[in-house]
Amino acid sequence: MQRGLHTVPTTAVFLRYDFPQLDVFLTDFTFCYWIRIEKFVKLVAHVSYAISDTKSNTVVLYSEGNLLYSFIRNKSTAVANKNRIEIYPETWNHLCHVVQGTNYSVTLQGKMFVTRRLPSEDAIPLNGTLILGQEQDSLANSFVLNEVLCGDIAQVNIWGHALSDPEIRAMAECAESGQGDLFNLERVNMQAFGGVAKTTVSLTELCKTQERFHVLLEHRTFEEAGLMCHLLGLTMTVPTSDEENIQLFTELLPVVETCSSSIWKVWLGISDLAEEGVWMHLEQQKQIEYENFKPPYPFGGLKLNCGSMLGDGFWGDENCSERKCYSCTQRPSDYLNLRGLCFVDEHQTRFYLEGRRDERPLFRGFYDHIIFWEKESGRWFIQNVHTNSTLVWFEVLNKHDYPLGLREWITQDQLCGVQADTKVSLSLSACSSSQFMCSSGQCIAMDRRCNLRHDCIDGSDEDGCEAVSPGTGYRRHLPPMDPSGLVLTITPTILINRFVDIDDISMTVALQLRIILEWNDGRINFRHLRSEKKTILTEKEMGRIWVPQYQLADVEGGRPEVLERVVSVSGASNPVFPDHNSVIMDWDYPGFNNSLILDVQHLARFACAFELFSYPFDIQRCSFQLRLSTAYDSNVQLSSTNRTVLYNGSRELVMYSVHNIMIRASGSREHLVVEFELHRRQGMILLSTFLPSMLLLLVSWATLFVKLDALNVRAVMSLTTLLVLYTLATNASRLLPATATVKLVDIWFLFIIVLLFFNIMIHIFVTEGELRSLFRIASKPCRVVKVEPLSLDVRISKTILFLRVYRVLLMPAIVLLFNIVFWVKCLLVL
Repeated sequence: MQRGLHTVPTTAVFLRYDFPQLDVFLTDFTFCYWIRIEKFVKLVAHVSYAISDTKSNTVVLYSEGNLLYSFIRNKSTAVANKNRIEIYPETWNHLCHVVQGTNYSVTLQGKMFVTRRLPSEDAIPLNGTLILGQEQDSLANSFVLNEVLCGDIAQVNIWGHALSDPEIRAMAECAESGQGDLFNLERVNMQAFGGVAKTTVSLTELCKTQERFHVLLEHRTFEEAGLMCHLLGLTMTVPTSDEENIQLFTELLPVVETCSSSIWKVWLGISDLAEEGVWMHLEQQKQIEYENFKPPYPFGGLKLNCGSMLGDGFWGDENCSERKCYSCTQRPSDYLNLRGLCFVDEHQTRFYLEGRRDERPLFRGFYDHIIFWEKESGRWFIQNVHTNSTLVWFEVLNKHDYPLGLREWITQDQLCGVQADTKVSLSLSACSSSQFMCSSGQCIAMDRRCNLRHDCIDGSDEDGCEAVSPGTGYRRHLPPMDPSGLVLTITPTILINRFVDIDDISMTVALQLRIILEWNDGRINFRHLRSEKKTILTEKEMGRIWVPQYQLADVEGGRPEVLERVVSVSGASNPVFPDHNSVIMDWDYPGFNNSLILDVQHLARFACAFELFSYPFDIQRCSFQLRLSTAYDSNVQLSSTNRTVLYNGSRELVMYSVHNIMIRASGSREHLVVEFELHRRQGMILLSTFLPSMLLLLVSWATLFVKLDALNVRAVMSLTTLLVLYTLATNASRLLPATATVKLVDIWFLFIIVLLFFNIMIHIFVTEGELRSLFRIASKPCRVVKVEPLSLDVRISKTILFLRVYRVLLMPAIVLLFNIVFWVKCLLVL
């Protein structure tokens, strides 16, 4: 079929071939062909083979947009379910459909595109009608005008067996032409209907690089030219061979006088700004291998740093600030997207550069629309060439301005539910759905959108950066529903950062902690999220959404101090790309898949009932409660399984060590209890309390060894130790709350005080007469003890004997026994 069919024909256009009535049945076969589409319609028919009116879909190969479909043995097969086939206008594509029993495969450009399993392997009789370029809804009949191939088809071959991958690859690379044993388009005579013309080209033409050069006539500097090519989704032209240089010169010749009055006519995409004499490809950022400078060019120097084509096709270097025409290179896959109209599918939004009209580029749609400039009115128009009607237009102040980026267009007639003469926002750019389009039409990566930096030339990437988009009818006072439709479950995490203060006197514990609550709100869509970090909402955004309310119980004073309150969105999961008609190129992130996080940092002092009996070997068990607001009436609950408490501070505090931080199970799903243990560190207390008291006891015991006649020394030392011990006991008690509870430390001090007091009493009543009166001992002659070798008589009174027994045996035994009992009790407490 001849290319050049810009509109859908008014009659059927196709080629027909009727197979002879042979008794041939096929279970294995291969269809191969080259196809080039000039304009897309609803259904682009490639090949149709029917054997009867009821079996008109025996084999049908066709495409809709960028999806490829087929009927094999009258059964539909979605060839491109998720795999989209990219067939671009004016581009040759080689397709092979291979059927081997129930195995079906499609190759595109010699590479495997998709494989499928067929429901049956019924044999196909080879006695039907083959139609190229149109689908037959009944045998050789019932053609629909918008189910036609507007373009070219060549090298159609059918084999009665499955071709191998090397055979298919050889045809796709134009190494072989292919000769089908059942059908060959070059050997048969097909009936032509609807004005189909036959054109002969060489086989190598099908595999030629299909880049096109466009010379744009408005005069721009080198930098402006590069930017404009980029906005068009193209690159500045750099010929890489004599053939391409001739191709560019051919494009230049018709407008050579329009471009410049000087000998330098059109900018090329090369420059030696980085290094003098080293000409770099502007797009690829590498040194060019082919160049066509005309001596004495390049002149070089500080000013002549940009390459241009001269009027005779050779190259020269020129001042980059000069204004002249420029050329952009268009690959088959380069196209623009027109967003804002009510196109049915994304494929219809595509436009590509094709020629000029009134010295400005003309943009042709893949389907029935064109965008063109009208010099007389100074307007850009979007027109439907099938109905020959204007859809919208806009008037520019600068004649060099293109309809790129976000523009306000005026409707000509009623369009997409909008009345005539109404402004509508449309955008035309090369940006894909994974990119953000700046208002100028510049494309940037989506992760550079709303990153607090101007990445767009016009700064529009930092406009409209609100992350929250509540759905219609959103009520921020109502809690959201769980995705399953049940009660909303909130995941709590409590982080205790540090213990600010532990007050034994007031029995309170001051904590710096973070309350983190995580939930999902399916009524909200988010934008501008970051996958690598949380997105923090502003105060205004926080005020637009529902945020859970809670309270901390057992707080001294009733209300904890809020140090910081932040609401954020965690991650960026399951993005929804913008609709193909949406001019706003932001991704939406569903609230069901992206969690909201409330993070509040508190400074709170909690009451704790200290148990001080075992002081200083006590273990204090404290707790606090997190309660959801009672206003939720059981519609919101805390997760019973996914809950966490963590402690980030030091385990060893000044007077305590922290142990066993946990969340205690409670009977309600609307609150939780956090418990922790404070183990008192005894080291300092032993050094400041027990060790001094033991030393004082030793001093008192030492007074028992002072001479009996030194009563003043013994009395003063004994009284002093008692007074010092009392002071020490008083200071120790001052560090603890005044309670009626008896503590182990009180028993310790009481024992030592009583012992010191008894020692004083012994000193007071140490004389023999007072001892005799005290113990009711009658006066008797003293015993005489003979001591060798002096053989002297020594008289020892019973007073001295008692003193010696007490200080050597009795008092140490009492102290030892008490310590054993005391410390065993302490160990049992621990």
